[in-house]
Order: sequence, then structure tokens, then C-alpha cells
Amino acid sequence: MPQLSCHPLGGQTNIEDNLTMAINKSFISVLMIFSSFMLTQSNPLLAQNDPAKNAIYFEGLGVGGFYSINYERLINTNTSLSIGYSSWTITILGTDSFMGIPIIFHYFPGEQNSKLEFGIGLEFQQMKNGGWFGGAGSNNSDVRFFCAFGYRYQPLNGGFQYRVVVYPFVGSSQPPVIILIGISLGYCF
Repeated sequence: MPQLSCHPLGGQTNIEDNLTMAINKSFISVLMIFSSFMLTQSNPLLAQNDPAKNAIYFEGLGVGGFYSINYERLINTNTSLSIGYSSWTITILGTDSFMGIPIIFHYFPGEQNSKLEFGIGLEFQQMKNGGWFGGAGSNNSDVRFFCAFGYRYQPLNGGFQYRVVVYPFVGSSQPPVIILIGISLGYCF
């Protein structure tokens, strides 16, 4: 029988929830270490005309559902790879929780700060439904594939960035197709 403990916001959580929280904290630690490593790789003696190779941004209503925190690394001036993290819980008629790790390859043609953006990616997801009105809950894991179409403003030499992106998702869980619109704000360096 699972051991129960008190949840800080009221309610109860079990060992599985504690394991998910430990995984979440571990992932955030790895993401911070990776970001720190990437920052130390930049050479301060490079000319000011070199493009900003890193970005950290917050995205609302996009691949992470309510939100995601993302790190992006430029491969060249028109392509990048990003990884993100999202974890949230909502309690209305039951307790529902979500954890997602999106990985996206971005392509944004052009040499200006304002660009169209195209991308493909996948997101590892874990969803828990506590069951409404005391009904049976569920625990689902899924990998969803998606594409990205949008607009990005990203200064070549660093600074404030923003994005608006449409994400059509395809996965094995219900519903099989989801379309989300994400709005991102962040900083390039």
C-alpha cells in the first residue's frame, strides 16, 4: 500500500507523486548545469558582430500546456535546437497533473531580426487524472510529435526575444490531435 503524505496545498500525495517531483527537480538541475556549461563556452574576446548563440525563454499556452521554460542553442544563424520543461497541477473537480519535456529543431530563414519560424519536435509527457467526483483516475505517459509554424523576433547580437507559434500535435493518447498556440518571451545571449 502506498505511503500517503500531506501535500503543501492541501490534499494528499503518494510515493509516485514524490518520485515525479524528484525527477522534476533532477531535470531542472541538469538543465541549469547544461546552461551554465554553455555559458562558459562563450569566448568574451569574440567580436560584437557574432550572433547570440543561447536563449532562455518562458512560453505560455504552448508545448507545455499552461507554460514551459526552455533553453535554446543556435546551431547556425538559421537553425537551433531547444529543450524545455513543464510541470503543473490543477485541482478543480479532481487533481490533474502534467509533466512534459519538449525537444524542438527550429528553422528560421532570413538574416533580419524578424523571421518566420518552422520546426519539428517531440514531447515526452506524463499525465495524471485523479478522477472527478471520486471516480477512477488514470496515469498516462505519451510521446507526442508536433510541428511549429510562427513568427519570431530575435536580435542577432542578443537581447529581448519573443515568439508566437502554432503547434499541431499528434500522439497516441486521446485526443489524438491537438492544436496549441504558444507565446514566448525570453532573452538571447
